[in-house]
Amino acid sequence: MKKVFLVCAALLTVGAFTIISTTSCTRMKKQIEKDLSIVNGKPRRSFYTRCVSFDVPRFPLRYPFEMTKPIKEWLINVSELGQEDVIGSYGPIDRVYCDEKMIYAHNIAKPKGCNPDLPDFYVPERWFTIDLDRMHLELYSDSTDFYNHINEKAASQLRHPDFFYSAFDTNVFALPWIPDTVVW
Repeated sequence: MKKVFLVCAALLTVGAFTIISTTSCTRMKKQIEKDLSIVNGKPRRSFYTRCVSFDVPRFPLRYPFEMTKPIKEWLINVSELGQEDVIGSYGPIDRVYCDEKMIYAHNIAKPKGCNPDLPDFYVPERWFTIDLDRMHLELYSDSTDFYNHINEKAASQLRHPDFFYSAFDTNVFALPWIPDTVVW
């Protein structure tokens, strides 16, 4: 009788362990899938950690936006927005900040003739935000208009991209807008 009881207890223990292990594994698998979720066909973590090239400084904003410095100036590629009137990259960027919902930036003006191959080309000064939920770029007429439309925290955190690049280059986790869900 004692042996039967021990065998039954052992079977129940093994069965319970199997159920708990299966449940735990399923829960862990779901968490890993969530953390490694595919966004627009690309894994999140590779976006936050990838290297553009060895000679192009880069740091991520929020997916799919990033800052790059291919020559001497920081740029934000805005092609991902899909707005017909917004193409290419905005830059040179001299102020930027990002939070979970928005990117805030300022691009300085460059006069006509700044590109010798295109003598009539110039870059207007732009104050702008990118709404990450709506994937929409909003331009502001001037700094007053811009600062009237953004929150105080963003206004106080606007910095030159070199500031954020330096922090990111030292420690990937230093950028406050990198989501907690990114698995390194």
